Amino acid sequence: MRFVYTDEHKEFIKTKFQDHSLVEVTRMFNEKFGLDKTRNQLKSMANNYGIRCGGRRGCFGYRKTLLTEEQMAFVEREYQDISRDDLLERLNAKYDLSLTINQLIAFLKNNKITSGRTGRFEKGHKPAPNARPKGPNKTSFSKGHTPHNALPIGTERNNYGYVEVKVAEPNTWEAKQRLVYKEFVGDLKESDVVRFVDGDRMNFSPDNLVKVSRAQHAYLSRIGYLSQPQLLRPTILAVSHLQERIRVIESNEDQVVAGAA
Repeated sequence: MRFVYTDEHKEFIKTKFQDHSLVEVTRMFNEKFGLDKTRNQLKSMANNYGIRCGGRRGCFGYRKTLLTEEQMAFVEREYQDISRDDLLERLNAKYDLSLTINQLIAFLKNNKITSGRTGRFEKGHKPAPNARPKGPNKTSFSKGHTPHNALPIGTERNNYGYVEVKVAEPNTWEAKQRLVYKEFVGDLKESDVVRFVDGDRMNFSPDNLVKVSRAQHAYLSRIGYLSQPQLLRPTILAVSHLQERIRVIESNEDQVVAGAA
């Protein structure tokens, strides 16, 4: 049965959005009404009923509430030396997150976090004394040359606790759990996340791998799935699958309602 928001629900959300973020409103809404709505569901509901956030920039976006203070400090520190793509990879791996590059870019922008790099030489910069003009020379590699220290396809490496496998030249790597899942379990979409049921990142047995959506992955990380008792984890996973199914159904229904309006 499709969930129907009452006038009390709408008024509560409308009022709270004036001073609180989407994350905070979702928590307060669920606590007050004894529900278990997701951020995406409340955001979709607010959009469908024309509820705005009082002109406050970022109430639907990615303010500091997206990351903890520790994670934000990590971002500020690491971004000084690496690209956004590398930062995203390290952040997700280190804290078991599933952020997208667009979320990271929005977070950096909204919190005015910059790398400090301009990509230009400063005024008065002089090339190093031994700098040479660009172009081939006697030590240059010819086109198609493979360096002697290049790693062969199939090589495994440890990247912040996750095993990656080289799958293509010159330097394409993929998480081993995704490769095992696709070979022995089933297909994966780019947005799918493969988690380890027992939390052991070295246990690549197919029955220890489970496919979840990014929303499920975020939920499991938020509640500390890996810190829960082993006996409870199957139940927690089952609940997350049920929540994801409900979210998809309600999202589709909301889109139908919005299209008919």
